[in-house]
Amino acid sequence: MDDEREVTAAGQSSQVDWLDWLEQDPWLGRKVQFRTLLGALGKHDHIVIQLGEDDDNTYQQARWIEHTLVVEAVSNEFLPEHHQLDDHQELVMLGLGWQPTTEEFPNFHRCYELPIALTAVAETMVATFAAVYSASPCDTFYVAPAHFAQLL
Repeated sequence: MDDEREVTAAGQSSQVDWLDWLEQDPWLGRKVQFRTLLGALGKHDHIVIQLGEDDDNTYQQARWIEHTLVVEAVSNEFLPEHHQLDDHQELVMLGLGWQPTTEEFPNFHRCYELPIALTAVAETMVATFAAVYSASPCDTFYVAPAHFAQLL
């Protein structure tokens, strides 16, 4: 199908220019990838999405606890000295809706109850990588366990 179309509110069809969308939102591809990963997450699965090399240890992870999707973003507890978050970055985390660290959750965390808008969760994860961890859409992301990596 060469020709992707969308239907406007008035019911008229118009050409969708995917390159224009990517120019407007260079993170669109990553949002779709993260949404796909979250959608593939099974009841007993745990997924880690890491930015860059292992040494940097900048990651987010997600898992189900009962009927709640728990997503965590790494905190200073697990970041190396040269990647510690400053006060401004921690305020940005809170502004994005992350809960501060606790004894139970040593990372920043968000708990999503059913029904869950996985696209919104993926968008928050992308915003966190970009605004807090200074990632770019062209950076390399690693996924564990390995069987999830095929979805990227």
